[in-house]
Amino acid sequence: MGAQEWMTDCALLAQHGKRTTVCKSDLALSLLMRNEGWVGGKHKEIHEEVEAARAQNKKLRKSQRDCAEVKLPTVRQIEKMVFGD
Repeated sequence: MGAQEWMTDCALLAQHGKRTTVCKSDLALSLLMRNEGWVGGKHKEIHEEVEAARAQNKKLRKSQRDCAEVKLPTVRQIEKMVFGD
């Protein structure tokens, strides 16, 4: 799963006028994915959390519910996980 898929999801949701928390963490996630070695063990932890939220989003889409119900980590939360407070 790459950053491109995230951006595609984001663009599709935006096209349909749906605001979700997906887009808020996309840029940070794609930067982390590009610099995978840079964040060490934190990358895997962040990636797993985002993957779990994405899977939950898919279930919501299938059941025709609004994807905004699922909260992905914000950029600030990702920064805290990577750099600490």
